[in-house]
Amino acid sequence: MKTVLIYVLSSVKPPYGEMIRTAQETWDAEPLDGTRTVFYCGKPVVGNTSRIVSFPVEDELLSVGRITVAAFAHALGQWQWDYLARPNISCYVHKKRLLTHCQSLPDRCVIQGVACGPTWVCGIQRPFLWGGGQFILSRDVVENLVGQQHKWQHSLMEDVAISELAQGCGYALDGTGRMCSLNKNGAGWDVISYGGKPGFSFVDWKDVSKIDDQFFLRVKHDPDRSVDSMVMRLLKQHLPP
Repeated sequence: MKTVLIYVLSSVKPPYGEMIRTAQETWDAEPLDGTRTVFYCGKPVVGNTSRIVSFPVEDELLSVGRITVAAFAHALGQWQWDYLARPNISCYVHKKRLLTHCQSLPDRCVIQGVACGPTWVCGIQRPFLWGGGQFILSRDVVENLVGQQHKWQHSLMEDVAISELAQGCGYALDGTGRMCSLNKNGAGWDVISYGGKPGFSFVDWKDVSKIDDQFFLRVKHDPDRSVDSMVMRLLKQHLPP
């Protein structure tokens, strides 16, 4: 079996520290053979555990790339795995579907996600994989990103920088990744699908059982981040295991 490290971009700052606990109580509450879940953060450095690691890098938006480089290097030296799935803390992960998906991927040269066109405002003229769509990287890609970290453009947003460095290392971006976003819409909810079956709208949470082909479910609700935790708990209750 090919193995997957689910390496979650996180923070101990509010509201994200609470989101780590929510994730551990919902989608990561039960272990699954073939997977390991670790939440990685910047400062303040806390004592590393089997489930949370932190690095001496400022926990700021423009430092996410530096935190990620440190985390990737740590992952290579610490654990054996074939693929690194990199969701962020506002993503509900269906671990069983993710593991099944990874069995069908090539052994090497995988950098898969949701593709976006060139981000001209950054002066970048190539497509990139959107961080909100989450990433799946094969081990050789992570090794090269760490090995070529001196070329990482930290002036760019982290998802653009990862995409640029990977393409600079000779990898082709695979934009066929899957992710859906659950967005609050008045009294109901919209499921916006990126890859896989079409999205839909619902009011009754029992209807989320229709989401049967997605493994990354984005729950970010900017107006009120406490909604993120609520949605994770509702997904745990209603999404088939």
